[in-house]
Amino acid sequence: MRLRYTELAAYLGSLDTGRDQVLLPAAGGLRLEHVRFHSRHVGLLPGHAAYRCAEHGVGFTAPRAPVRPLAEPEYPPSLCIADPAVAENQTFQYTLLTRPGGRRARGVIVLFHGLNERTWDKYLPWAVTLAQRTGRAVLLFPIAFHMTRTPPDWSAARTMRQVSSLRRAHSSTIVNSTLANAALSVRLQHVPSRFFWSGLQTFDDLLDLVAAIRAGAEPRIDAGANIDFFAYSIGAFLCEILLMADPGAALAGSRLC
Repeated sequence: MRLRYTELAAYLGSLDTGRDQVLLPAAGGLRLEHVRFHSRHVGLLPGHAAYRCAEHGVGFTAPRAPVRPLAEPEYPPSLCIADPAVAENQTFQYTLLTRPGGRRARGVIVLFHGLNERTWDKYLPWAVTLAQRTGRAVLLFPIAFHMTRTPPDWSAARTMRQVSSLRRAHSSTIVNSTLANAALSVRLQHVPSRFFWSGLQTFDDLLDLVAAIRAGAEPRIDAGANIDFFAYSIGAFLCEILLMADPGAALAGSRLC
């Protein structure tokens, strides 16, 4: 008998799912593991002194925009790092759920989260249920500057409470500010185009992920596997763009829920 959502959430919460590999006996013996991924696309993020297009062989200087996101010295150093220098956003992990037996999955569902998320806690029960009911692998991929692709300070309650207070002090128009959105809000307030550029970085990361699967570089997933998507909130918006653009028709047979 499958666990209900609340039971499954409690079961997963009792485990150390941060380990490199975890077996889930009460969830049909699924294997949960974290796979290292390196983004090759930090070069397009705002904050470089100069840029170069490798495809066209053209170089140009950066527009007159702040390289450092914040000028106020009271803000924590982790919020004053230029985007290309955020190490956690360059090399990170995605989470993969596979069925027992060791065979490569013939199908995979890539699951995307919503805006400003910091942990996979509420999504893991979704992923386990999808894996159980479809028999496919489920791959949870983090959007740039979300989940583990951020410095730990950005989700530290005490630090972000201070940032929220600073935002209210620096801007009289802010009438409601919480620690939950402090890091995201202050970063977008100073450089609004981050919303687009971080999305584009994730878009290109996804294409690299698909290419790696097709090349057989993901040992748990078959190179010819069906690749479909299950997405929520801003993750759904990103997936819609991905499937409409679909460079090279790599996802011509993919579906999105």
